[in-house]
Order: sequence, then C-alpha cells, then structure tokens
Amino acid sequence: LRYKCNASNGHQPKTCFNPPLERQYEFLNGCLKKNRKMVCLRDDGTHEDIQKCYSKTNNSSSARSSGSLLLFSEPDLEKCLSRPYFCSDTEWNYRTYRRLCQENSAISGETEIYDCSLVHRWNTYAHWKNNVCCSEISELRGFDSCRKNECLDDPRIEDIIRGKLINVFEREYGFIPPIRKPSGKLLMNATLQEALDHESPLDLFHEWREQFPESSKLMQEVKLHHPKKPHLSHPYKITSGCCNCKRHAMPTFFETNNPISSGYPDNKHGHVQITVTAIASIKLYVAVELLHGAYYLDFEKYFGSRDKSTLRIHAPQKFSEHSEHATWLTVLDKSAFEKRGLELPLNLPVGINEGGNKDIEDRFFVNIPRNKTIANHILAKENFLEVIDYDDDGRSWLPLPAIRDPIESIRLNEEWWGQKHDFIALPYIPFFSNCDGYDSHVFLGRLLEDHPDCLSVPLNKVESTNEFSFTRKEPYSDRCQDLILQCTYEEEIRGSSEKFRWFEASSGSNLFHITRDAVTIAAFVPSNEVEDWGRTMFLDKMRNSYDLIPVSIGDEMGGFLNAIPRVVELELKYYQISSGTKRLVEAAIYFHDLCTTQKQDYFGGSAKILDDMKERDILPCESDINGAIKSDNYELIIQYYPLGWFDLLNRFEFGGPVYFFFYTAIGLTICLIGGSVYGINRLLTKFRHPPPFQGWQLVALVSRPQIEGVILAVIPYMVVVSTIHTLFRHDGVLQFDSLHKNWMGSGSIGDVEEVENAMGRMGSAFLVLGSYITLKGSSSIIIGDETSKNDHVVAKRAHFIWASLCLQAMILCLLEFSYSDSYKNDIYRYVVMFKFGQIAFDVILSHVIRDKLLIAPLLVLIQMSEILVTIGARDFVEFTLSFLVKISLIVVQRLFIYPFIHTILTLLPRWNLLARHSFGRKALTRKEKKQREARWKKVNENIELQTEGVEPLVDSITIYSVEKTGGILLPFMCLFLMLLYRETEIAMNYNINQHELLYYGTFAFYMIIWTCIVDTFVLSSQEVLYGWRVYDYLSYTRWRFSNRENRWNLLGKFDESLSYSFQSIDLLCFSSQYYFILALLTLGFGSNIFAITICLRRKYNFLADPVFPIIAFVVILCCEVVTVLCKYLANTSVPAICWRGIWQVSRVQSTMDDMIAAKLAVGEGRQEDLEQERQELLALNSETFRHNFVEKNRPWILQHLVELITPRTLQGVGADERPLADYLRGVYSNLMNTSTATKCAGDRSDISSDSSDDEFEKRRRWDRNPLEGNQVTIAKVWLNKARKRGIFTKAVMPSIERRKEDHCSACSRTLGSCKVLHAGLARNGKYDSYAIDGLIKEFEQKYSPHESDPTLWKAFFREKAQFMTICNICLDQIEQQKLHKVVRHVGAGRLTRPGDISSDDESDEEEAFFFEPIAVPRSSKAGAMMSKWLQACRQRLGGEFPRNGSQHSTEQYLNTLRVRKLGKSKTVLKDDPVTGWGSVSTSLEGKKIMTKWLNNARVRSNERFALKGLEILGSLEKTLNEMSLESDWYFGDLRLEGKALQLEGSHLMKEKESKEKAIESNLDLLRQTLNNVTSDLETKRRSKQSDFNEKVAKLRNESQRKKDERVRELHKALHESRSDEMSASLRKQILSDIEKEDKATAKKEEEMKADLEECLTLIDRDIVHARRKFNVDSESTRERLIREWKHEEVLYRHKCSVWIGISSRKVENFKSRRSKK
Repeated sequence: LRYKCNASNGHQPKTCFNPPLERQYEFLNGCLKKNRKMVCLRDDGTHEDIQKCYSKTNNSSSARSSGSLLLFSEPDLEKCLSRPYFCSDTEWNYRTYRRLCQENSAISGETEIYDCSLVHRWNTYAHWKNNVCCSEISELRGFDSCRKNECLDDPRIEDIIRGKLINVFEREYGFIPPIRKPSGKLLMNATLQEALDHESPLDLFHEWREQFPESSKLMQEVKLHHPKKPHLSHPYKITSGCCNCKRHAMPTFFETNNPISSGYPDNKHGHVQITVTAIASIKLYVAVELLHGAYYLDFEKYFGSRDKSTLRIHAPQKFSEHSEHATWLTVLDKSAFEKRGLELPLNLPVGINEGGNKDIEDRFFVNIPRNKTIANHILAKENFLEVIDYDDDGRSWLPLPAIRDPIESIRLNEEWWGQKHDFIALPYIPFFSNCDGYDSHVFLGRLLEDHPDCLSVPLNKVESTNEFSFTRKEPYSDRCQDLILQCTYEEEIRGSSEKFRWFEASSGSNLFHITRDAVTIAAFVPSNEVEDWGRTMFLDKMRNSYDLIPVSIGDEMGGFLNAIPRVVELELKYYQISSGTKRLVEAAIYFHDLCTTQKQDYFGGSAKILDDMKERDILPCESDINGAIKSDNYELIIQYYPLGWFDLLNRFEFGGPVYFFFYTAIGLTICLIGGSVYGINRLLTKFRHPPPFQGWQLVALVSRPQIEGVILAVIPYMVVVSTIHTLFRHDGVLQFDSLHKNWMGSGSIGDVEEVENAMGRMGSAFLVLGSYITLKGSSSIIIGDETSKNDHVVAKRAHFIWASLCLQAMILCLLEFSYSDSYKNDIYRYVVMFKFGQIAFDVILSHVIRDKLLIAPLLVLIQMSEILVTIGARDFVEFTLSFLVKISLIVVQRLFIYPFIHTILTLLPRWNLLARHSFGRKALTRKEKKQREARWKKVNENIELQTEGVEPLVDSITIYSVEKTGGILLPFMCLFLMLLYRETEIAMNYNINQHELLYYGTFAFYMIIWTCIVDTFVLSSQEVLYGWRVYDYLSYTRWRFSNRENRWNLLGKFDESLSYSFQSIDLLCFSSQYYFILALLTLGFGSNIFAITICLRRKYNFLADPVFPIIAFVVILCCEVVTVLCKYLANTSVPAICWRGIWQVSRVQSTMDDMIAAKLAVGEGRQEDLEQERQELLALNSETFRHNFVEKNRPWILQHLVELITPRTLQGVGADERPLADYLRGVYSNLMNTSTATKCAGDRSDISSDSSDDEFEKRRRWDRNPLEGNQVTIAKVWLNKARKRGIFTKAVMPSIERRKEDHCSACSRTLGSCKVLHAGLARNGKYDSYAIDGLIKEFEQKYSPHESDPTLWKAFFREKAQFMTICNICLDQIEQQKLHKVVRHVGAGRLTRPGDISSDDESDEEEAFFFEPIAVPRSSKAGAMMSKWLQACRQRLGGEFPRNGSQHSTEQYLNTLRVRKLGKSKTVLKDDPVTGWGSVSTSLEGKKIMTKWLNNARVRSNERFALKGLEILGSLEKTLNEMSLESDWYFGDLRLEGKALQLEGSHLMKEKESKEKAIESNLDLLRQTLNNVTSDLETKRRSKQSDFNEKVAKLRNESQRKKDERVRELHKALHESRSDEMSASLRKQILSDIEKEDKATAKKEEEMKADLEECLTLIDRDIVHARRKFNVDSESTRERLIREWKHEEVLYRHKCSVWIGISSRKVENFKSRRSKK
C-alpha cells in the first residue's frame, strides 16, 4: 500500500490525499475477504465452543453441520482493523457479523431466509408498541389496548399504529420493523452463512450503539446504530491512521553511509534484515518512507512491482512447557555496579523520550543483523535462498561490516537507573553487542533455539534427565558446542575509563545474573502503574535469592586494566527437567587470548605497563604501521549443553528424596566398613570367650550424653550469635554508620564503606564472644582446690589459652590453604596428611600439656576443621568420597594407629635404656650397676602400669569422643557459615552458595546417626581386639555420673590410681558435662577463627575502631544475661512440663541397696530383673517396711537421735504444734515402747500377741551396746561376706533359671512325675546347694578378695559354673543323706599335732585377718554362754578334764600370740612328753640337713606322682591297642572314650609344661623384684652411712672451728691481761671451754650413731622381710600352680582308672569269647 500523506498543520492530525477514502475501504474489504475466522453456533443462534464443533463435525469441510451445531467462517474484522488501511485515525462502532435464519411459510410452504437481526428488531418494536398502547394516546382512545402492560393483539390497534405512528418509531430507532414476528431459527447452511462471494464483506456487519458480548442476554437490551443519530453511538475502537504512525529510532546503519565494494555509493543496496523484539503490548507497523523526491520513480518501480518483505515470528518454545513463550532473563543490579565500580553496559535499552532525552526503551528493540544467514537461517533455506545468495547485480553478497554506534549515544551514567527502580531484567545478554546475526542485543531465546550451528532437538525426541536414573549418560537435548559469534567492542578500548569496563573485571566478579527458571510474559510486563517492564514485583522478589544464577568471571583468568580478551567464552549449563522444560544451573564467562592495548614502547607505549603485562604472559595486540590496534573485533564462544546426573547431583538440582537416598547410601557404606572391620576382628580374635556385641545398647549408652552435652552448649551459643547478628548487621538495631572504623578517618562514609564497617564490627563482636567463652570455659575445666595455689591455677589457664591461640592461628593458615586449587585437585592426599598431622599434634600436646581434658577441646577444633575444609572439594560427590576416606582413616586410626603409637611411646623409655646399655660404657661400678637396675625396674613398672591399667581404654574413648564431638558440631558450623555467608566469605572461596551450604549441613547432620553405628562397630572391635571392656567401663562411668556428689563433677575427688593426664577426664565420666565443655570451648575457638577471618577480609582493625569498647560491653552484657538465664532454667523445676532442671544431683535413698541403685542407673540386666528390683525398691519405701525398720533398729535410732538435735532446732515447733522438746519426748517414748512384746495402755491381759515368741524375745533382749575392737572386725567380715554372697547369688539367679531343663538330671523325672523341678549348681557332677560358695572362693583367688564387679562375676560364673536340674524327690533324698551322714566327733582320732597349727610364716592369703585375744569375764553374759558351751562340749566328748597337755597347749598358744604381737621370729616349742612332739634345738648344719631332706622328699614325691601318671597312660595306651576298629560292635563307645582320654592326657601334658614355664617366669620375676628391693635397700644403707660420715666430719670440723675461735679470743685476752692471776684464770677457762666443746661433740656423735644404728637395723629388717617374703611368695606360687595341676591330674587319673578297669574286663571277656570260638 502506498500512501501520500499531507503535512500536519499545527495540532491537526495527518491525512492523505492518495488513495481516496473509497479506495481505503476497498483495502479493508479485501482484507476481510482474505482473513476469516471459524465460529460455532447452536440452532438458536448462541455461540458454542469451537473445539466441540470440530469434534462433532469430524473437522471436515463437507460436513460442517451436525444436528444442532453449525461450524462456518466469518470475516475477521478485528484483525483487519488492526492494520492501518486508513490514512487518519478512524472511529469504529461495535459490529457483529450478520446471521441468517429461516422458517417455513404456513401459506405457501416454502422456506423463507432472512436476517436474524429481524428478531431483535421485532423485539424492539414489540417493546415500543407495548409502551404506546399503555400510554393512553389519543389515537387509541376508545380501545381497550393495554392489559398487564402489554398491547392487545387486535388488528385494529395494529392498523392504527402502522398507519399513524410508525413514522415515530422509524425516526427514533432508524429502521422499519418487520410485519410479523420471526421465529429466529438459525439457517443450518454454512455456505449461505459465509457468503464468500459478497463483494463488500464490511456491509454484512451490523452496527450497534455500544459493545456487548454476543453470547450474553444483554444483546436483547442494546440498540442498533442509528445512521441519522450517530451521536447516540459510543465507538469502542479507534484505529490509528498510517499518516499518524509514531516513528521509532532505527539503528545507526540507517543513519550512516559507509560505502562498500558493491559499485554503489552506499551500503544500502542489498537485502536488509531487521529484527524487532517487543517488550510491551504494542501495535507495530512497518513502513518504507521515501525522503527524497528524485527517487520517486525508482521507489514506485521497485516497491510497486511485488511484495518485497517477508515476516517470520520467533517465540521461545523450549524453556518451559507449562508457560507459553517463557524464557530466561538476565538481571542487572545497580548495587553490584556501584560496589565493583563497573561501567554500565553499552547495549542497555536506551530510548528517546518526548523531551529528547535518553530514557529506558519501553516498546521494542530494533536490530540490524550483519550476517543474515544467522539471523534468519530458516527463511534463507526455505524461501530466499537465491535472493540471499546474490545481490541485485548478481554478485554474491558478503556480511555487512560492523558499524559501531556513537559512544555518546550509548554510554550511560548512574542517572539512567532513575529514582524508581534499582534493577532491570533483560531478555538479552548485556555487555555483548554488535555481534553478527544479532547486532546490539543477543536474545537468549533466539540464540539458543534458532542458531543454525546449534543442535535443536524436537520436543518429542528430547531425552530428559530423570532424577532417579542414577546414570552417567548425558541427556539428549539442545546444545551449542563451540558456537562462535563475531562481535565488536563498542567501548573505546584504546583509551582508559573512569570505571572498570566489563572486560577489565577481575576473576570471580559477577557481571550479571540469569534467572534460574524461565520467566513468563505476565511476570515480565507490568501489571500496575508502579511497575515497569523488567522491573516487576515478581522479578524484584527474585533478587538476592537462589532463583538467580550469577554469571561471574572464571577463576583461571580475569580481566586487567589496559588489556582486552580476543576470545570470550560464555558457558551455560542447564538441567533438562522434562522434554519442554529447562532450568539453568550454572553460568560463567571466561577470557582467553588476552592482549594489551598499550602500544609498543617504540610507538610511545608505557614500558612499565608492558613489563607488567609481559609478566602475566599478555602481549600487545596486533597493530598497524602506526602502532594503532588493527581490529576491535573479538570472538564470543557459546557453550550451551545439558548436565548429566552426577553433575546435577553435585549442583544440588534434585529434590530432597534423591539426596535422602544418597545420604542413606553413604551411611550404609560406612556401616558396611564398620561391620566388616568388626566381623574380621571377631573371627580372628584370640579370646576364648569374646565379649558379646552390644549393638543398640552401646549406641544409646554413648550417644545420649554426646547429644545432650552438645545441644546444651549450642543453644545458648546460637542465642548469643543471633543476638549479635541482629544488633550489629548493616541494617541492625545498633548502627554506627556515621563513625569511621579508625580514629584517623575523616569525611563522609559511602554506602559500600558502611557495609564493610558493619561487617568488620560484627567480626569484632564475635571475637569478644569467642574470648569470653574461652575464659569461662578454661575456668570451668581448670579448677583449683584447697591444696593448690591460686598462682598455679592461673598459670595453667594461661598456658591453655596460649596453646589454643597458637592452634587457632594454625587453623587459620589451614583454612587459607584449603581455598587453593592445589588442595582441591589433590584433596584425598591432603585428607590423609591432615589426619596424620592430627595424630602428631595429639602426641605433641600430650607431652606438652599432659592433661587429656585440656587437650580434648583442641583436638575437637582440629577434627571439626578437618571436616570443614573437606567442603573445599571440587564437588559434592568428591566431598562425600573424601568423607568416606576420612571415616576409613578414623577406623584404622582408632583400631591400629593410635594403639600402635601408644605402644611405641610406652616402650620408648625401655628402648632408650637398651640403647644406652648397648652403646654406653661397659665397665661399671657396683653403684652404677645398681642405679641402672633401679632405672630399669622403674621403667618396666611404668610400662606395666600403662599397658595393664585402664589408661589405654580411657585414651581410646577420649579419641572417639573428640571425633564424635567434631562431627556433631559440623552442622551447626554450616549454619553459622550460612548466617555469616558474606561476612566470612569462607563458603564463597569454596564456590559454595548459601543454598548449597544447607545440603552440606543436612549431610553432616544426617551422618551423625550413621557414624553412631560405625562407632559401635569400632568400639566392639576394640573389645574383641584388645580385650578392653568398653561397654562395662562406659556403663560404670554412667553410673558414677548418676551417683555423683557434686553438681559439677570436676569439683569431686580425682582417682589417683590413674595417670595424672587421665584423672580429670575420668572424673567427668564422659558425661554430658564433658561433651558440653568440649562443645562450648570448640565453639569459642571457632568464633575466634571466624572473627579473625572477617576482620582480615574487611581489612578491619578492631583496636583502632572507636566503637570497639561499646561492642565489647554489649557482647559481654548479652553473654552475662544468657548465662544468668541458663542458670535459672537449670535450677528451676517445673513438674507440670516434666522439667526438673539440668544436672541435678540425684540422692539415692538410704534404704535402697547399692547394687540395685547401680543397676537402675546403668540399665544392667534383663527387663524382668529390673522390674523385680523396682518392686523391691517400692517395698523398701513402703510404710510396713519403715515400721519394721524402726522396730528392729530402735536402739541405733535412739543412740543417733541426739546427733540430729541442735539448740537451734529445739527452738522450733513439732508436727503437733507443741514445742519441739515436748514433741521429741513423745517420739522417744513411742520408740521405747515400740515392740510386739511390750504392752500398751488399753491392751487386754488375757490375750497374747501373735508375734510374741521366745526366739523373738531373746533377740529383743540382746545387748544393744556398740561393738568394739575385734567384735567390730568380726562383724564387718561376716557382713561383707554375707552381702557379697547375696549380691553375687542375686546377680546369677536369672542365669541359673534359664538353664533349667524339663527333666531331672539325676533321675530323669519330668513335671508329671514330681512336684517341682529346681535349677541349681553342681560340683563334680553332683547337686550342691553350697557350690556358689566354692565359685566365690575361686573368683576371689583368681582376681582379688575385694573384687565385687557384678559384670566380671557374671563372666566368671558363666565360664566355671556347672548347672543341674533336680526334682523335689531327689532333693529330699540329698537332705536325708546329710542327716544320716557319719559325724566324727571333735577330738576323735589322732591327737592334734603342733604342725596342724598354722605358723606365722604361712601365706597371708590363708590368714586374711588377725584377731586379738578376747578376755571374757565369766560373770558376764558372754562368759556364761561360753562356759555353758564348754561344759556341753566336754560332756559330749567324755573323759577327764583338763586333758593331759592342755596346759602346755595353752602356754604354746599364748607364746604364739606374744610372738605375733612383738613381730619376732617363730617361737620354738617346748618338748611335749605326752605326744612326743616338741621343739628341737639344732645347729646351722642340722637345719641345712633337714632342709635338704625335706626338699629331696618333695622331689621324690613328685617323681612318684609323675611315674604313676606314666603307668596309667601306658595302661591306657595298651588297652586301646587291644581294641580294634572292627570290634566296635562289641566295645561300643569305650574305644572312642579311650581316644578322648588319650587326647586329654596329651593336652594335660602340654598344660603341665606351660604351667612349669609359668612357674619359672613368675619365679624369675620374683627374683628380679627381690634383687631390685635389696639393691635399693643396700643403696639406702650406704647412703645413710655416707651421710653419717659426712655429718660427723662436719660436726668435728665445726667443733674444731669453735675451739680455735675460742682459743684465739682467750689468747687475745691473755695478751691484754696485766696480772698472772688473770692469766691463770684465763688458761683454766680455755681448757674448760675446750673440754665442754669436746663433750658436746661426743654426745652429738653418740646420738647420730644411735640414729644410724636404728636406721640400719630397720633396713636390715626390711631386707630380711623381703627375702622371707620372696621365699614365701615363691613357695606359695609354686605350690599353688602345682596344686592346680595336680588337681586336674588327679581327676584325669581317676577317669582313666575307671575306664581302664571297665575296658580291661571287656577286653578279657572279648578274648575269652574269641578263644572259645
């Protein structure tokens, strides 16, 4: 269409003088003929859904009518009116396409077709006629024309209205009404309805006064357009005329003329391609205007011949299948440009407003692609291949040269943002402009979906990534690999700029963001007046969230000043969720092939800049002969591809269930590692009875205090951290924006500096918090007592804090190193190195600090830091693999490395001594040899203590607690890093965002459960590998903590039997208090590290900040408030919510047995045992028991009642409100009368008490006086043994009951043949009710008489006990046998010999207690009882008393007591003429002979015993040889039993040899001990002698000095004397003083000599005692081992003898039978 428009006159709109208006309507009608739309109508004329019509008519043009539906086309008026066919603006009334109706004529029967609008016209006429009839007009006077507001159907009335009043209707409505009422039935003929041959389709439309929905009932109320009254109609649309179109600025290509080698004086002779991208809902008209009249004919000729334009519309289709035309958007943030000092992109949407100023473009973008095959390759291939390949001269065309926009027109400053918004979202990529195929705006949708060099996969062939596929196969989807775009810098690259340009940004800088998911059009365009395009509320909410993907400069190479990259790579990685939905995952920009824009030095370039660039391997750009840069071009490489499953897993793109299953798989893997280790150690264990696997019991035992302690530490810490973050953040409560961060600061503070200052001050606040926690924690674990000095405690705390500060500095260095690429690329090696470094550091700290409790928090910090730096792995999968490596190392470390190192460190002193002995001086004096032996003994004793004690177990559990605490704290540290993400920048340096930190934290939290299981396997492996009783020790520590005396357990007493380094940590019992202090101190150390990191990142010096004192005061105040609140909560008890405070000390009632309390605390035993013990506890607390207790213990209560009464308590009031003194008198009286045998007032005298009997009366009248002396000892011994027997019996009763069988072991009776079956113990195969006593005795012999560990007793019982089930009949028979047992009366048989009485030199084990003789008066009750007992014994024995020799025996016993009391040697017994036995006086030679005889007798006895054993074995072997395998039918199992006895005999021989070796080793150890003791005593003796000699010499020298001094004084006085008498007197005095001094010296020497003799006597006695003890111990050791061996040998011989007797008879019978045959 060609229009000739008139110039506008003032404010008048433009019009045209060609073509005329009629021609313009022809253009519109032509459009209506070409453009039609489908409609669907029912038979009543109402509209129906078009899809329903298609389905019913089968979408066929031949069958477009189906029943009551009609499908046909009508002209698309809306579409045609949107085109500018008219010159000026035109108003249009609302128009509807006419509908044809039909109805059958009743007269002619023919079908009548008419316009359906007649129905509306008739209705309008009927409504008007009703108004006329009911208005009482004069023309209808005399007619009854109206009834019920309706006109009567009267022909006369109709004739009057038609004849006289119809003109009124026509003038009012503009049409003549129909004669009769039409039915309005739609014509069901699509051809007639369409009227395709109509010349003027616009005439087929009806005009209406106002717009209405055609399907609505409002159509009955609206009116048709009145041609004669156009003012009554309201136009609903105004179309813009062509002459009034608003022009849009075109690219620079149209405004400049750069001739090219085409033969024309311009660059416009060629095919021009324009891309238009709308950013708002607009109407776009493309018109070619002729601006010069000289070319009118050519213009008419070229554009008038045919249509020279082709339109192609592209809309994003593959970003989101749920939203139409959704695409990714790039987002620019104003604050990012201000913070980094970046220059705004030169391809921002710039437009010119009405005032002619630059503004944000708000309609559309126009670009001129240089490479047309890229811009529209589809049309080039399909329609315009020939045209595009050649120009109008027939020559092939080349891409247009790059035309740069004027820098003044595209460079913008900060004012471009305006006051309304501070961000903008763009549909294209910023910064990259003037690229071939896209010009200034590279739109993401067109680039990634429409480029010819990209792989575009149809939607039906796309293979998406299933999040549960677990495969490495990459999805088959769209991708652009190495897509190269030729672009041109529009910046002035040859000069400098005030701000950094995008290619000068450093590595890691974020240039812009891209939306993670595709954004719909509705979210992009404004929805209200406040919003603008790209700046909607929806987009604003996406800022600072994970919905935006940062596009940052790669870390490998960033930009530099005076340098430009020749190759820029844009990498886009996405997640193909479904066939039509993509999600952007990662985006980055990489610079390659950098060159400097500086000229060469010989062209005037800066030599310094060139040298700096050369050091970075950046050479000058290619230049021309004048030194100028040849080209401003660069290559933009696009890398666009989908990620595989593992890549997406590493980037946390999947849902929660995927990561839950992945975490679970990792947990199962580490459990498999732990289970495998335990299984291998369990199979290869050397223990005969390995401890059972405790499983969940061990998990619950070790995990509960850990979790409780850590949570108790974390809760107040997080409260304080949240408070600090709320107070000191940039927009927090306490803002110091106007204050500089140092005293020397001046001037105004910018926004960026305000944020940096706030971050630095927050770091100083956390530094104060960490220091506060460190000081409080050190004072909690380093506590002084009454004996320790305050200076010592302060020094110890100072050393601990200094060690922690040194460690924190090392951790800071470790953190900084973990940011490096070398660490990320070789993380597994560094994980192993860090683990061994931790072990080395542990060893060093153990020797420096020497307190495991102080070392533990430092090791927790190391452990937590090791796990934290593993986050620096390249991806999440590598992080999990490094976690697996770390767990494996922990298992190996705890099972092998730490025990190995402990063994080495333990044996190192011995090796050192051996080396010194081997390479040292050989010739030694006796004194040096003894010193060496003493050192050797001491070293061996220390090694024995360290290896056999509980220290290795405690050390192992300490290492476990350290590692577990670090693992539990890791999730909270991740939360801390999330909270301070921008302040610390730790996660940023690991390239982890806040969202990803949440996954790391959840992984660490979830792994706590699985590591508990692994720890159970490791602890159980330590039990079966080293024999450590881990479960028993932890149960014991839990019981100790539950029954502690102090609320803070470190205030208690240390167990000095442990090494010093383990005393403190053992005192805390590995309880929640222990883990609380570990976690709290570690959090304090971590706060210091993070605080220093923040200060370093922000270049903040807290000592120079004037606000720091205020910050310190506020933080300390917050800490103190939280501390007070925590103490209040810990001390408060709220029964309503079951809150009883924290760490309350539980007081066990005095009536509860200690063992029951221990079991209830530890949870030992089966459930039924615990229930029984609880019932017993309830019984103990019942009123009946209390009354019985008062009655039985009344004397003790009365005796100690006075201890409860003080003068202050007597001033109170009793329970009955009487004075307390009177109340106590009543209580005392009631206690005195509390007895079943005591009559009370009101009791009847003729009725006796049911419980009064003689036995009870006798017990009641027992003496209640307290026991003294030996009586107390006897009572305590008996009581301890009785309690021990009761406790041990109760502990094993469930085990005995479980071994009960269903029949009697003696008579094989079942419950049907007897009443009761009892389960009991047996000895030597026979039931013995006292077998438990024998087992207890063996237990005490094996361990110690004072050992009472129930768990140890149970293990021994299970190993040694013999069980037997017996019925009541057999039990009665056993009791009868006991009654009829032959009793040997006392004294019957031989006389007691002196040898039958044990001597003083016997082993102490046989004489555990020595009782003093008791003198009992005969007049006392005890004396009367003993006299009565003696008389009864004498009567039973018979004969005369006293016996012969009784006096001698009594004297001998008294002599023995005397010797024991004096500690002298054995008393020599006197001769006994009656018995023939007595003391023998022999010489030394006689004693030697007797000793030799005794030893020879013992040797011969042992030889005879051994010979007898050999004879039995020979008989056994001989008998077995006579039994052949073929004769088993006769001998049965005898031969097999003999074989078993033979094997048992060989086993006994081996055991005998081993026990003999054990005897020799024990004797060697005893000899070594004796030698060491005697050597020490001899050394002490010589030391005393030498000290005596030194003191005597010193005393004599001092005496001589005094005498000499006195003589000199007297000689001087003698010289000065003037008379002889005075001289003589002086001489006498001299002699007298010398004599006195000599006497004093001699006296002192005598005293010192007496002391020396006494000391030497004691030393000699100790030597004698040591030798005697050696003899006794060696003899007892030998005898004990021989006795054990002989006992087993005797039993074996008995079994062999029995078998030989039976078998020999069988063999003889068998031989006789064979001989008979």
